[in-house]
Amino acid sequence: EVLPRLTRGEAWIGIASTEPQGGSDVAGERTEARLVDGRWLLTGEKNMVTGVSIALALPYGGGFVTVTRTGPVEAKHRSITTMLFMVKRNGTVNTGFETRDYEEWGRRGIPTSYLRLNNAPVDPDFVLGEVNGGFKVVMEGFDVARILIGAAAIGAARWMLEQSREWIRGRVVFGKPISSYQSVSFKYAELSARLEAARLMVYKAAWLADRFYRGEGSVSIMDVANASAMAKMLTVELAVETGLEAVKWFGGVSYFKETPVMRALLGVLSYYVGAEGTQNIMRLIVARSLLGREVE
Repeated sequence: EVLPRLTRGEAWIGIASTEPQGGSDVAGERTEARLVDGRWLLTGEKNMVTGVSIALALPYGGGFVTVTRTGPVEAKHRSITTMLFMVKRNGTVNTGFETRDYEEWGRRGIPTSYLRLNNAPVDPDFVLGEVNGGFKVVMEGFDVARILIGAAAIGAARWMLEQSREWIRGRVVFGKPISSYQSVSFKYAELSARLEAARLMVYKAAWLADRFYRGEGSVSIMDVANASAMAKMLTVELAVETGLEAVKWFGGVSYFKETPVMRALLGVLSYYVGAEGTQNIMRLIVARSLLGREVE
């Protein structure tokens, strides 16, 4: 019902995982789902939800892959269930929720919203996967999303380097373009080399994910998780560092809206501080993959 409309631009699907107390600890989610008279009723709060106002504005509407708890908190990840909570369906707005958009510093393409749920109804057919089996669904979704974030960060870093290239070759200081000074040119060369290496890491993560979902037994979901965490860790930090260097090369003019490199930097910072896990969570995933679960 929803996916065909999504492909036609009539519907929206986002994710509602992060809660006010945190987002990386999915097993500690508090939003409760109770089965009452054949429907699930959701109660809780979700933070940093992608695009609630978009779903409400589209003709069909849309929903959010919502992480809920359908058992005792003590069960941790074994009582997590994912559901598609529809804020609007077939043009009719659902009940049991309140929302508002945040005002963001940099990223403007997609609004980020707050969502309060109070007995918000979900039909049983909109449970994604098995009841109490949602933790695996969420983790696999994060693995793929981290690859996409890595690709986005690579694009941002490449764009900022392209913008900077023309600027540093044309900006003259003490009678020479600043690209002639090694403090600028060597850093530009280093970032360009790291960009190529990080891009290949994203390709490897995507390649492993393709092989896993094609059913190739030689690739495990842990291989995908490790590679996608590496990809996000490397690419996002590279993009942020590239942005910081770019605004220094542009100088004071970078602080004005007429020069878009600052906006690009603010955009990639959203991936640095969150979005499918913070950078230290990426390090934790990689460390546990290489050294074992005892790493904390």
